[in-house]
Amino acid sequence: MQKINIDKPTLVFIIVAAILLVELLVVFPWEVSKVGALTKIAGKLIEKLNSIENEWPRKDQYLENKELLKEEIQKVRGKFIAHDQESKALSFISASSKDFGIKINSLTPEDLKAYTKTKVGNFEYLPIKVKARGNFHNLAMFLDHLSSSQYFFEVKELTILSGLPYSSIEMVICGVVAVK
Repeated sequence: MQKINIDKPTLVFIIVAAILLVELLVVFPWEVSKVGALTKIAGKLIEKLNSIENEWPRKDQYLENKELLKEEIQKVRGKFIAHDQESKALSFISASSKDFGIKINSLTPEDLKAYTKTKVGNFEYLPIKVKARGNFHNLAMFLDHLSSSQYFFEVKELTILSGLPYSSIEMVICGVVAVK
């Protein structure tokens, strides 16, 4: 085998060239990607700063809106039937019927049925069978009153039988019960 003679300047050149090649192929792309990531982070920080500069003068308005939202949340929570107060909802239906001249023949709550589970809590349906008589117009107003009342009521089944002078109604309405 023949011995390779490399003089000192050529050896230095090869070593420097190898180092530069490694830097060009490995280190440089890594540094470029690092700069790109830092640029993205800087862009996000600039966006946040601009947002803060724009929103800061309105912070008092946001605090007022926060209080209004808290009040609204309390009102919405009040529309749920508490687990131990189903009879209160039945009393509400019965008392409301009298305001509209509706005679309730039967008001029968059924077993609770699963509805939904959320971060806020678990909720179930309380189906209530209602049989009543009254003027058709009053029956319609009574249904509208229940759906826009202090409780969440949803009409699941509805049968209205026309008759003179009174119509009869059979329905299943469901209230939403907050389960602990």
